[in-house]
Amino acid sequence: MTATERTLDEEPPLADSAPAPKRRKLRKGTQSCWECKRRKARCTFSPSTQDVCDGCKRRGSDCVSQEVTDLPPPPGSNKHIVDRLGQVEALVRQLIKSGTHSEHRYIDDRLVSQAESRDRVWGERAAPRRSASPVVVSTTTPQSHRSESPNCDPQAGSSATVGDTHSQRSTSPVRPGVPPLTSAALSTKAHEAICKKLFAAWPNPEDIAIILAIPVETSQIIRALICTRSSPKPSSLPSSTALLQLPPTGSHPVLIARSLLILASFLQGMPFSSAHHLEKLSTSWHNIMSRAVETAHDLVTCKDELVDSLEGLECIMLEGLYENYAGNLRTSWLAGRRGVAIAQMLGLSRGIKPRSLVGSVIEPNDLWFRLVQFDRYLSLMLGLPQSALEDVYAGPDALEGCPPLDRFLRLCTVACGRLLQRHPAEVYNYKMAKNIDKLLQEASTVMPAQWWVVPTLASEIGHLEKIREALRFNDHFMYYHLLLQLHFPNILRPMSEHDRATAVTASREILSRFLSFRATRPARFYCRGVDLIAFLSCTALCLAHICDFHHQTTDGTGFHLSVHQRLGDRGMLEQALVVMQVLVDQHNDEIATRVATLLKHLLRIQDDMTLGERYTVKFSPETSLADDDLGYRVKLTDQDTVLNIYLPHFWVIRIERQRSDGMPRQIGSTMQPPDDRCFQDEVSQKRRR
Repeated sequence: MTATERTLDEEPPLADSAPAPKRRKLRKGTQSCWECKRRKARCTFSPSTQDVCDGCKRRGSDCVSQEVTDLPPPPGSNKHIVDRLGQVEALVRQLIKSGTHSEHRYIDDRLVSQAESRDRVWGERAAPRRSASPVVVSTTTPQSHRSESPNCDPQAGSSATVGDTHSQRSTSPVRPGVPPLTSAALSTKAHEAICKKLFAAWPNPEDIAIILAIPVETSQIIRALICTRSSPKPSSLPSSTALLQLPPTGSHPVLIARSLLILASFLQGMPFSSAHHLEKLSTSWHNIMSRAVETAHDLVTCKDELVDSLEGLECIMLEGLYENYAGNLRTSWLAGRRGVAIAQMLGLSRGIKPRSLVGSVIEPNDLWFRLVQFDRYLSLMLGLPQSALEDVYAGPDALEGCPPLDRFLRLCTVACGRLLQRHPAEVYNYKMAKNIDKLLQEASTVMPAQWWVVPTLASEIGHLEKIREALRFNDHFMYYHLLLQLHFPNILRPMSEHDRATAVTASREILSRFLSFRATRPARFYCRGVDLIAFLSCTALCLAHICDFHHQTTDGTGFHLSVHQRLGDRGMLEQALVVMQVLVDQHNDEIATRVATLLKHLLRIQDDMTLGERYTVKFSPETSLADDDLGYRVKLTDQDTVLNIYLPHFWVIRIERQRSDGMPRQIGSTMQPPDDRCFQDEVSQKRRR
């Protein structure tokens, strides 16, 4: 008799128990376990696991040798569940003791089920809710885990599936996988730590009271409304208190991050006249604004697992708009690109409505359109590729029933996408240009004639009217910018006089609206794409007169469209230079410096040509753009005898001085601006206002 048999035989039998059945003798060489014998399966062992056979390890059943008198539990018993619950309780105690920073840190928010991750407030933290369906816990190899998250445990194994609590199977040895209840608890702890840091970035009550006293600027309202769940009602506007309100304690981190980003946008859109209201803050308003954005970005918007919802997309859009207003267009483009990618993963591009959109007014198609529109706008400004080529939001079914303005915006976005597909070598492709021009004509006819009147932002109009006028400014800039991008090459080498006149007209429309917009003295920060559009329109208008003057001297015949508008255009260009120079002097603004430098060079070239000098203007495909950062800049080369103008989506424009004697001469060296003293006086007056 073996030692195990002796121990079992020595236990006293129960009083009312029946006599133990006589144990059958094993045949010589028998090695099968009870479970394999019952299933009539072959019982084999691996060298690494001598105690558990391969079949029991695969099935998750107890491996009991036939040498042991105890039979395995019959099918349908609860022994496996009891054993498994005991293992779970022991593991939970171990995790609570070791804390969230132990070897199990690799378990993150992705272990929580889809329904659980959508909960915005965890009121039932003591007993977290669980999905009725089995929860699939996905883990990866150590290499892929490290690439996904820096906090992953390199010892994480392969994928494992945790079934519901009524499963009749049990696993043999305890593995490092954690049941869903534990992962939810750890996820809640991680969220609590993030929320604590997010709340710490919020200003104290005294500072918030000072900030709430600031008048609400139009740009703040627009950006707050453009990312809301519901459409703004004409009879109501959000108050400062409603905009700057923290969610309750226990809310999801993305909701707190959204409040921080709205606070940053509120301060960013602060008008110049409100600066004195913030002098009593405990710290500067700029520090509050920067800390709010940086905290929201570092803790939430850069974490894909926290922004895969409507609120997450709102945060990404708000961050992108903030960077756009700050002049960081490349950072804004990156934010917009992430928003498009996350929306694609959520299925918005296919019309799928995720859970986070349930109960919201906005439709998946509308939200997808806004994301694509923002991405294409920035791609066009920066000369970068677009992320989504499909135009599902502008199909016949999607456009049917759309209000006129929505239809106008969608058609313009389609035209923008086609412009982004145009290669610099195809700018004179007549068929392509004609198709895009026809699309823009169709978009323009959607809106009534009065809508095209230059908007006004006078102080006497109310907030609702200001919002409408500000949005009309944006829409006008967008439309005329697309028109100018399409026909800009015709200024240098026109395919027809109509195309050239269209480019010049679009430039004038942009510049006149830009000066009207700047005359209202907007906030310190505003949509910086407006300044870059002004850069393009100033370039087009100046080059139109330079090229037209060249044609007059060489041709002597024909009808020159810009002769009678030359002085009027010159006045607008000089006024734009004054506006940009004030920004340069007061804030050392980089984009304003680019526009001012361009205008100084081109206006001097115009003055040079009135004295008989000749210049050649052409596209230069061999000039490199590798050292450019934005694309909107000018550079003197060849000992200041050549002026290169860098624009996105076009080859470099090369302006070179012609000399009859063959000797190179510096550009603009003939004379200085004739009204330099008047220019300085006007700049001084602008500063004092």
